Amino acid sequence: MPERLRRNPGVVFRVEEAEEARARAMIAVGKDPSELTTLVLMFQDSVLCLNLYAQEIWRICAEPVTPGDILMDLSSIFELDGKSESDVVKFIDELKSRGLLEVVS
Repeated sequence: MPERLRRNPGVVFRVEEAEEARARAMIAVGKDPSELTTLVLMFQDSVLCLNLYAQEIWRICAEPVTPGDILMDLSSIFELDGKSESDVVKFIDELKSRGLLEVVS
């Protein structure tokens, strides 16, 4: 049975709404918004600035989901290829290792 993940409820976060709108507008015209910070996570003594793709992963993980669920939801929003899927799995693993996502039963 695949593990189910959710956001660590102790992580404080802020969506940068103006940058999010700008990133979505860039995607609409075929531009890459990956350099724009649309989400800021604050945890322990650290701050992590993330782009729109990472923000969507964070949004999806509000409720317990499997990594497969995350990929399925992302592919309904963005065009994902094999490399993108691999990057998503690596990013999920990084969030888990930092304690930002937790495994739930």
